[in-house]
Amino acid sequence: MTPEEAREWLKRARRGDEVAFLRLVEATRDRLLRLAKRMTGREAVAEEILQESYFALWRTAGPIPDDPSAWLYKACLNRAIDISRREATFREVPMEGSALPDDASPNPAEIAMTKAASDAMSEAAALLPPAERVVFALRAYEGFSFDEISRRLSISQSTARNQYMSARRRMALVLAAKGVTP
Repeated sequence: MTPEEAREWLKRARRGDEVAFLRLVEATRDRLLRLAKRMTGREAVAEEILQESYFALWRTAGPIPDDPSAWLYKACLNRAIDISRREATFREVPMEGSALPDDASPNPAEIAMTKAASDAMSEAAALLPPAERVVFALRAYEGFSFDEISRRLSISQSTARNQYMSARRRMALVLAAKGVTP
């Protein structure tokens, strides 16, 4: 879907054409759901983020965004970041007594080649503290640079790097305990 098509669908939707809005949803839903799920670690929360984002796009007064799908992506990303920041409690993977892999160790994101490995990756990511989970998702799954991550999250580049490396170590430990190897 091109930005022009998305704009046209949204224009028609704002005039009451529900089919046009459904087309926009169908064209963007899978990518946005994957993003929100990776960021939050929970399907139900990811679905809520999508609903809120689509509703916000539908009801937004003023001009239609140049690229509604990019607007939706940013809206989902921001909502997921907000939710992750608000999480007061989280489960951490204990790290004491474990040998930490060095930089030469495989990147856990590269392990997700099979369904079982992919499921193990999702479970391991869900165990990460919210801040690390967000940084890991942005870097490993979305391909953002540390500079982009630092700007989007309003943190320093070194904080982004440290959180990413910590997430990699934690995930490597969980994956190793589950017998998932590259």
